[in-house]
Amino acid sequence: MVTPPDKTEQVLQAINHLRQSLENFQVNSDRADKKRDAKIDAIGNDIGALRAQVDSQGRQINVLGDRITDLTSRMDGFDRRMDGFGRRMDGFEHRMDGFEHRMDGFDRKLDGIRDDIGLIKGGHARNAMRQNLARIVDQFGFKLISPVPQEGVIVWSTAVAADNGSSPGEAESFGNADMIANVLDSEGKPSYLALEASYTVANNDIRRAARNAAYLKTLTGLDAYAGVAGVQVLPEAQARIDDGQVSFYQIQARELQSE
Repeated sequence: MVTPPDKTEQVLQAINHLRQSLENFQVNSDRADKKRDAKIDAIGNDIGALRAQVDSQGRQINVLGDRITDLTSRMDGFDRRMDGFGRRMDGFEHRMDGFEHRMDGFDRKLDGIRDDIGLIKGGHARNAMRQNLARIVDQFGFKLISPVPQEGVIVWSTAVAADNGSSPGEAESFGNADMIANVLDSEGKPSYLALEASYTVANNDIRRAARNAAYLKTLTGLDAYAGVAGVQVLPEAQARIDDGQVSFYQIQARELQSE
């Protein structure tokens, strides 16, 4: 049986169309394979680069780990040295405590020495005042008759102690007056001079001299004057001297020297 010509043409066209479709499919498939291969290659390259980065970071991490280990070792050594330093500091503080204790003892001894020196200097000032009594009295404008003996001063202090208005301490202090002298004042009248001497004249010296003069005037009925003698004068005492509350005699350093 013979196929009609029109059917044959249709079949040929279908075959050609199918062949073209296959060729197109092959071309597209080849392109897809190339794209796939390119993507696979790109992914492979990315994976390689990533692996290289991971390897590099791994090496850096290893180096960092080594450094941390070394730093930890150094810190351990530093901690040991600090522990040793702390022990040495404890020992140093212990020694400092001992040193401060010794210094406290030294300060107490030094204070005692200062007190002793003060007593010695005060004693020298009183000796200088007694040795220069006539010069002092003359400088104050009086004429020396004689120092009052200690027995007379003690009798007066007993009278002061019997006075209800005087304290026992005041009476005892009066009995230990540095010097009481019989003098003639500028008008030639019998009077008394109460003297106190210190290396450094202070308000207490002026107060005692003025108090003793007041006691003498009450006890004897005669005029009594106050005077102080010293090498130095504190500012507050100088103000009272300048006001004329007491007379002042300047003891020279040479007068304190031993014969």
